Amino acid sequence: MKLNLGCGNLVIEGAIGVDSRQCGAADMLLDLEQFPWPFASERAEEIWALDIIEHVSQRAFWPFLEECHRILKSARALHIRTGYWKTPNSFTDPTHQRFPTELTFDFCVPGTMFGEKYPHYTWARFEKLECRMDGQEMIVDLRKIDVPLCKCCGRVH
Repeated sequence: MKLNLGCGNLVIEGAIGVDSRQCGAADMLLDLEQFPWPFASERAEEIWALDIIEHVSQRAFWPFLEECHRILKSARALHIRTGYWKTPNSFTDPTHQRFPTELTFDFCVPGTMFGEKYPHYTWARFEKLECRMDGQEMIVDLRKIDVPLCKCCGRVH
């Protein structure tokens, strides 16, 4: 399974388009701020979150990334495209909730300054494969790092 979260009208070949409203590429309607999502754990080969993470509310940001982590198979990729804080486009859309920098996702990357200083922000752990600018947008590719599950309840604490 491959997922295209917040797909809008963007079709990604072979991916299930997921959006909160009926639009051109949506195969499934889902409020991405309601957790947990109806996908089995460790089922996704790949997840795209293109132009969606900047719209996710403050309360849902970490749960959004944690759900991506839960759904991804081991060592699989989460592809993010988002506005970049230094560009006008990031601030032009009034529905944007955040303005990411190159370091925003380091909070879930072990070995980085923020990943080491604030490990309590989220249990999700990723390896940062790439972070680059693409015009006015930032591309971030993360690879899932497995996190040990609790032997009592089967969840991450």
